[in-house]
Amino acid sequence: MDAHNRELALQTGLLMLLTTTVIIGGASLVFSVTPSLPQPQALAVLPDSSLVILLCGLGLSSVMANLPKWRRASSVCLALLAFYTLVHNVIDAGTGHSWLTGQPRLPSQAVPTLILAAFCLWVGPQGQWQHRVWQFGGGFLWLIGTITLAYHAGAKLPSWLPRASALLPGLLCFSFGLAMVMVSRRVPRLTSSLSKSAVTAGIIGVSLSMSGWFLISWNQHETTRLEAQHSLESVTTSIERTLNSRAIVLERLAERWQEVFEDEESRQREVARYWSDYPSILALAYFNPITRDTWRRAQQGQDLLWLDDQLVSLPVLRWLNQQQQSTQWLLPDPSRPELALLALKPSNAQRYQLVAVINLARLVTSEASIAEQAFSVAY
Repeated sequence: MDAHNRELALQTGLLMLLTTTVIIGGASLVFSVTPSLPQPQALAVLPDSSLVILLCGLGLSSVMANLPKWRRASSVCLALLAFYTLVHNVIDAGTGHSWLTGQPRLPSQAVPTLILAAFCLWVGPQGQWQHRVWQFGGGFLWLIGTITLAYHAGAKLPSWLPRASALLPGLLCFSFGLAMVMVSRRVPRLTSSLSKSAVTAGIIGVSLSMSGWFLISWNQHETTRLEAQHSLESVTTSIERTLNSRAIVLERLAERWQEVFEDEESRQREVARYWSDYPSILALAYFNPITRDTWRRAQQGQDLLWLDDQLVSLPVLRWLNQQQQSTQWLLPDPSRPELALLALKPSNAQRYQLVAVINLARLVTSEASIAEQAFSVAY
């Protein structure tokens, strides 16, 4: 009676594992190749990994259902995927997207594991030496799953240790390894202790449970995505408001310089207050071709040198000479993406032009009034 109960428990556990694996592999593959569908974090695995999970689940299911043709078909598919991964990584230097799915592909380190799994499915678990092969393959998969789980738990492990591409494949490797070791000792047939109706009921029950788990994960994913979107929109609005405010402040400054403060000392005193109130303004250049008034100042010498380099470059000169709007922005230096040029030019008969160097990173982190958000934003 105890032996019968153990056999029943083993068959039930393997049935749940195989059904879960097939559903996870198929669902992950569908979501990976369909960009319009939002993918929950719980199913965030590489598309090629999803295909491997699906084939392994189908292969082990064929073993339990005593379907050797389907078992060997799964083995051939795994071997072809391993060969394709190796060839593609060699041709494309180990990086890039898969020709099969258009998404990031498996690394070359996964090829030995795929070949081992394909070989185990091809020879089957029954035989004098086959069961030892399955024990070795199951132990190897269990070890990879253990390393992956330890890595995601925060353990500091050497980078050369093999591990799965994500937490979910690592958990399945751990479970599959144990299942292969148990199957190598004795192959449990689904219909020996479980009737067809019991097997069908088990598959339906696991499918419904997985569907409920997926719906909960998807709903949580959608809620998180909407909160992140709202946070980003709030931050964007705040930054845009701050940029417009700086443009208005500098425009009024240029108007005062044209009408009142034409001497250098008065401008220097006023600019010193601007350096204190608005530290993101690094440098200023004022041009008035009618009065031949040219004036340049910066908080530090290196900022003035950077401004001078930009004012003599052809793209910036073309951008200034072709200014149509009263306010325009430019990011002229790819090596300094945090520095922007702000050009102000009135739309009336006045011909002055004010160019300011704005440190966007400093403006966003120190001067923008950004409310506390549920997500942190990296600039």
